[in-house]
Order: sequence, then structure tokens, then C-alpha cells
Amino acid sequence: MILLPGISQSQDTLICDNGGFEDGFTYYFGYRASFYSDGKGSSSCNPMLDSNLVTFSLSQMPDIHRYEIVSSGVDPVVNVSKTVFGSKSLMLNSVCSHTGNCIHFGEINRIEKRFLVTEENRNFTIWYSAILENPEDHTDQQPFFSIKCDLAVSSDLCFDGINFPAKEKTGGIITGCTPFDSLCYYESDTIKYSDWACHRILIPESKVGEIATLEINAADCAPGQHFGYVYIDGICEECDCNTPLN
Repeated sequence: MILLPGISQSQDTLICDNGGFEDGFTYYFGYRASFYSDGKGSSSCNPMLDSNLVTFSLSQMPDIHRYEIVSSGVDPVVNVSKTVFGSKSLMLNSVCSHTGNCIHFGEINRIEKRFLVTEENRNFTIWYSAILENPEDHTDQQPFFSIKCDLAVSSDLCFDGINFPAKEKTGGIITGCTPFDSLCYYESDTIKYSDWACHRILIPESKVGEIATLEINAADCAPGQHFGYVYIDGICEECDCNTPLN
């Protein structure tokens, strides 16, 4: 039997296990990296620093502003629902920084899940709602998010603030915050965001029996002070014909 790193034999998992994060971070691992300052690569979701691909390190979960399980409610920036199935979802990255205030410093946060490919689970969906700032002068250094599976033949999902085909609003004060309070955020840049949509992962039949890795990333902008984050929910839930598919 193939055992997945960090998971015991009794916990060997498939992709649909805990697909709505109702059991917290069970079966998931967190990683983080930085392309702060002169980093590039948001348009391809292959961030680089000093001309090298960034290096990810294993991270503790939960970690406020990086990896959080959130309950049903409304997002304070764009007023979309935080969940689409059940009462929980994953919030990856955040409007706030990782130092206690709301100034960002080019962090990239990732979750991964390794799973055994079966005939039943080789094609599945992931539901997401993403919120990205879109600073005008940050070409290839934008906030971004991506979804990929290493054994899939379907296209990776990869959007930064420039190429995200989403709704737009001008920035402002986070709901419930006092203007310019150190724990709040005020922004005049455009914010792009999506309602809940689903992304399809298609794995060929020839990969049944192999171990696949699902990887989801959300990142700030490289120069700092602009946020990108995503809610993830409903892994393996069905998409109807009227739901946007990316």
C-alpha cells in the first residue's frame, strides 16, 4: 500500500474526504513562500524571486490570516457569502497581513492534499470565490490565486488581478472598521472578485492507482500592500449547467 506523507495507514485518504472543510484541516497540509519586493510571475502563477522559483516551506495550520476555517457569513470586503455548501469553508490568505495590521508583504500561501486516484474520483470539481486587488502599476507582480492538480489533463486555473474576468468594485473601508485604524484597511484601488464558481479537474483513466497532488495558492502582490485571498469549499460537489466553469 502506498502511504501518503504525514498520513498514517488508517487515514489514507481520497480527494472527496473533508471536501467542505467541515472537519477543519484534516488531510490537508499548508505551505508558504514569499516573492516580496522584486518578485515576478503572478501572470503565470509561477512566482520567482531573484530569477529563481520561490521556495515553499511547510507551515502550521491553522494560522490566522494565512489558513483559516471560516463559518457561514458575508465577506467584509465584497459582501459575497463565505460558504457555498454546509457551514464551513477554507479562507486562504487574507485581507490582513501576517504582522497584526493590514499591510501585506508579498506572501504566497498554499494548501496541498495528496490522494489516491480511483475510477470514481478521477474527475471532480472545486468551488471557489476569489477576491483580488488590482493595482494598476504592478504588471506580473499582482495578487493572484491558482488551482492545479499534477496528474490532471484539464487546464490549471490561474488568475492575477489583471487577467481575472470577474466583477469589480473600488476599494474602501472593511465593514466594521474605523478609517485608518491599524487593524483595518483602506484602499482606493480596484478590487476584482467572483461569486462562487467551480473548476473541473480531469485526470486520465491511465492514472488510476497513482497518487495525485491538489495544490491551491493565494498571494499578495510582490511589492506589498495589496491583498489576494480565496474561499474554497465543496470539493467534489456537483456543478449545474448554469454555474460558471473555469
